[in-house]
Amino acid sequence: PKMSKEEWAASAAGRPFRDAVTYNSMIAAYGRAGRIQDAMDMFRALKSCGLEPDKFTYTSLIKAKVESGDVDDAKSILDSMESKGVEADVFAYNSVIKGLCDKYRWYEAKELVTEM
Repeated sequence: PKMSKEEWAASAAGRPFRDAVTYNSMIAAYGRAGRIQDAMDMFRALKSCGLEPDKFTYTSLIKAKVESGDVDDAKSILDSMESKGVEADVFAYNSVIKGLCDKYRWYEAKELVTEM
């Protein structure tokens, strides 16, 4: 396949090219490792490079926040995702719903199921 200008420049400089997939992989890995601050730093780095977060980016952050017990931040990320025009999928919703249920916040979980 043909290289983009950015890929070519990175290759010529001896650096690997970073795209959204690279950042998403790192965000997900940090989240699984419980390194939430590193995941958030990687999210900010993705945006500072001019890349747009996609549903995989947001879902990885949501999962990380839920696993760390911060379901309120997870809900905020879900809201932010939708306000930025990124359609939330079943994985994003299910992650937040799980987090709400883990905190015995049944009414909010039920509301979110209805919203889906």
